[in-house]
Amino acid sequence: MNNAENFKLKGTVIMQHIRDGEVLHEEKGTNLVVDEGLTHYHSAALRGGSQNATWYIGIFANNRTPVATDTAATVAGLAGEITTLYDEAVRQTWTPNAAAGDPALDKVITNSSSTATFTINGSTNVAGAFLISDSTKGGTTGVLMAEKLFGSVRAAVSGDQIVITYQLTLSSS
Repeated sequence: MNNAENFKLKGTVIMQHIRDGEVLHEEKGTNLVVDEGLTHYHSAALRGGSQNATWYIGIFANNRTPVATDTAATVAGLAGEITTLYDEAVRQTWTPNAAAGDPALDKVITNSSSTATFTINGSTNVAGAFLISDSTKGGTTGVLMAEKLFGSVRAAVSGDQIVITYQLTLSSS
């Protein structure tokens, strides 16, 4: 098998649940890069299609396993996007780190230097997160790139922070 047969776009999410400055829970796990995201990647990278200059992270409450056919048009409703129980006015901007200039390092793109923080302003369950090209809370346009259901639903209360690091890795093995 050659490397072309092993091409992978893999997503990883790191989530921290913070209360009063203390990390209550942290987890890291693989997320699903959905069909819509893969199609967009091919179009923008290889077919001369339009790029999305900015991506956003949303959080959701439904304890629902993401599926490959989820789209930007369906994710907010199916996943139960949290739209009113955090302070920030829009989905949080995913700001990737600058290119390292090293081919091995540049296979990974992440917002680890500028994580997405959601400041909870009520009581809510946080079950997962997603990466999308639409900044509007509850918005149904743009492109859904990836989704992650956390290993355990987090019961968040006012003042808690949910901090998300989204990483995409491109590899040939």
